[in-house]
Formats: sequence, structure tokens, C-alpha cells
Amino acid sequence: MDRPGFITIVKKSEIKDSLFEDLQISKILSTDAINVLKWVCDIGEIKKRHSIFAAMENESFCELLEKCGEAILDFDKSKELLNNAIPGIEVICLTIRVLEAYINFCKNITELKGYCRLTDMIAEFFLLPENSRLTQEISCAVVKARNALAEISEFCLTFSDSNWISPSYSGKSYYERVAECAQAMGFDIPSQRTLAVRADAPVSKAYTQLFSDKVGEAEKLISPYSDIIRLDFSGDRTAINFYLEIKELIRKAESYNIPHTLPVISENRKIRINNVYDITLLAKQVSEIVPNDAFFDTEAPFFFLTGANGGGKTTYLRAVGVNTVLFLAGCPVFADHAEIYPLRYIDVHFPKDERFTDTGRLDEEKQRVRDMLDRADSDGILLFNETFSGTDDELGCALTLSTAGKMREKSVFGLYVTHYHEVSGKGFPLLHAEVEDTHDEKNKRIYRIVRADGRTMSYAKDILRKYKLDRKSLLERGRKNDQPS
Repeated sequence: MDRPGFITIVKKSEIKDSLFEDLQISKILSTDAINVLKWVCDIGEIKKRHSIFAAMENESFCELLEKCGEAILDFDKSKELLNNAIPGIEVICLTIRVLEAYINFCKNITELKGYCRLTDMIAEFFLLPENSRLTQEISCAVVKARNALAEISEFCLTFSDSNWISPSYSGKSYYERVAECAQAMGFDIPSQRTLAVRADAPVSKAYTQLFSDKVGEAEKLISPYSDIIRLDFSGDRTAINFYLEIKELIRKAESYNIPHTLPVISENRKIRINNVYDITLLAKQVSEIVPNDAFFDTEAPFFFLTGANGGGKTTYLRAVGVNTVLFLAGCPVFADHAEIYPLRYIDVHFPKDERFTDTGRLDEEKQRVRDMLDRADSDGILLFNETFSGTDDELGCALTLSTAGKMREKSVFGLYVTHYHEVSGKGFPLLHAEVEDTHDEKNKRIYRIVRADGRTMSYAKDILRKYKLDRKSLLERGRKNDQPS
């Protein structure tokens, strides 16, 4: 019977590394976590990971998972030391340490039983009669081997002449003897500081020869379990660290009152997320993140997103992209509620920082977009952020509309952030970034993404509202000025 794993990675559909940079996921998660996120899950794997994250709402489960990870770390570190150990007693002692780490891992992992179906399956594997019996045998062997070596740890070495060392069974070191004499004379003796120093090869060999019977006994006890040393728990370590890192991100979000939820897996092609957050803003120490709704389906799979600069358009695109990536990796998303179809891929296009100064740069960007469209089908989502914004307006707008037309032909989900207001009224669904005032004591502006239904939007109106130069803001300012001081 094969042992179930915490994570199963099928390297079939891979998300590009550049996406994690473009969406700034690399600023909130480690490379190891991203190496898990980059492989799109099938429905079965999404459900398995959902069960783990649901169990992680219980802090006791998280603590057990951390203990499993610590046991694996101890196992791996002990193996590394063992691989570089001096033959003889050092090899035997480190082999015992590896076996003890394995026993600890087995104990912790069986305690995961009862939290979710996946951890039940993993725990039940280690509780199988043959596996449970093996763990018990190893535990007994380790205890006996430790006892056999106990005598070696209780003596001090003394030099009998210039060439030979021999054991001193008095159990007292030179320091202890001198300290006793000093105390008898009335001196205060500071506490002894023990410095662990690795014995070099000659000393290790001397120990092995001096206690050959005890060393041989310990070696005989542990040698039947050499296969344990060759076990590889790297997959478990990667999976456990991944779950714990996502959980830590959730805790950080909760400290900012940002909710999370396990999305419903939709049977129909749609992405419906209520009050979705761009969690990457936490890396910029943004304390108040404005949520928005996201909705794509077969009737409206694609949207242009327009609005004044600084209106939250890129933030909205990241919110959609980041949370879609999290869903495809079986993770919770940062929203009030979500229902998402298990897409096969996601791709993004962010322009280079430099503006186009020659046709070579434009041709390069056109090729990147062409490659994205060639791979696109109805099982994916494409996100474009101000693509073709570096060329002249007429050409840029034409290329933008052409890209949108090809996406519509393929029925691919998509979001296209653009400053070309000419895209309105061209038959494509339109979202718009609108500025709202909070009208509280802080008098902050927030940015809401609203459905514009293809209407031609007034950019001048947006800009006036943004800088409080619209009619409503001016009237409000006038009323304040008229009030007596």
C-alpha cells in the first residue's frame, strides 16, 4: 500500500514564474510556497487541500502539523550529520538519533487522526499492524542501544602516558576534582559551562576500541533498520511548510480584519468572488484594503477595466489574479465568499517599465500577447495590465481591441486594464474604477469597481472627483468656508 501524501503535485499545467512577480505574490510568499502554487490542481487535489485548510481552523491541528514538520527537520539534519560521521561510535550515535527522529515523526503523524479524511488516511497508514509493529521494534532497539552506550557517556578519559588514553571510572573530571578542593578551602566556584566539541577521528576510534563490546552491541541492535535511514520525507516537509506558510498569511490578514474562505468548486464556468481583497498590499504595509466583487461567466467572460490613474485598477486585477491562483492551488481565498470553476491555467501580461521607443519593443510585446492567445482556450483566464500602453494612442487602442476580439472568439475569461477610453461602446462589457468619499472624520477616498454596461465614461469627471474639484466637492467646500470661525 502506497502512503498517502499531504500534497500530490501533477506537473501537467504550470503557471509561469513571471506571473508571481507581476502579481507580486513573490512579496508575500516564499519561493518554496510558490513552487507548490505554480502547479494547477485538479478537482480531487483541490478538495484534498481544502480538507487540510479546513482542519487548520483548529489551532491544535496546526500545532501537531508543526511538530510533524519539526520531526522531519530533525530527521533530515541527523541524516546530514550521519553522512559526514566518523566510522565507529559517532556513526552509531547519529544512527540512533535518526531513528529517534523517525519514531517522533510517526508518533506525531498518527495524532493527526480525527481531523479530516486526508490526515485520517495518512495516520491509518502508519497505524497499520506491520507499520505499527516496526515502529515499536525500532523504539525498543533504540532504548537498548542507548543503554548499551550509557556506560561510555559516564566516564572520563585520562592520559596514562604520552601515547595512550584509558577510561577513568571515577566519574569525575579534572575540573570537578579541582573545584571540590577549592570549595573545601572556602572559594566560590562559578557554575561549569559545558562546551560540546566534536571528537576527532583518533578520539572517536579510541572510544570505539575501548568499548568495543558495548559499541558492537548497539550496532547489532540498530543495524536491521538501515532502510529507515534511506527514507525521504522531503515531499512531506514541502507540503507541511506550504500549509503552515499559507496559514501564517491568513493570520496576518486576520489581524487586518481581512476574511478568508474556502471557495465552492463550481460545476459551471464562472468566477464569482464577493468582496475580494488584494492581499499583496500587506507587503506594502497598507492597513485598509478596499474589497470589490469579481464576476465572470459564459455570458460575460471578458471585461475592459477603465478609470482614472490611481483609481485601483491594477489592485483589482491583482485581487482577481492572486485569488484565482490560490484557488487553483487548493488554498483559501481572501474574500467573503467565492464560487470558482477549476480552470486549467492563468496567464498575465504586464508591460515592461520602459516605454516603446522603436518597433522592436512593440513587436516583442505583440509576440508575447500572440503567444498567450495561441495557448488560450475556454479553460483559462488571461489578465492584461495596460498592454500596448507605451505606443501611440491610435495604434495602442487598435491592438487592444484586436486582442479583446480574439479573446471573445475563444470564449476565454479575461480582464484588460486600459487607459484607452475609446474601448467603451465597442460591444465589450466594461468595468470602471469610480472614486468615492468616505465622508467620515478621516475623509478618505476609496475606489470601487463597478459595472459600466459599455457606457462611455467621462475621464474628466473621474479626475475632477479624485481631486475634489467636481461640483459636489466644491459646494461642500463652499459650505465649510461660509461657516463662521
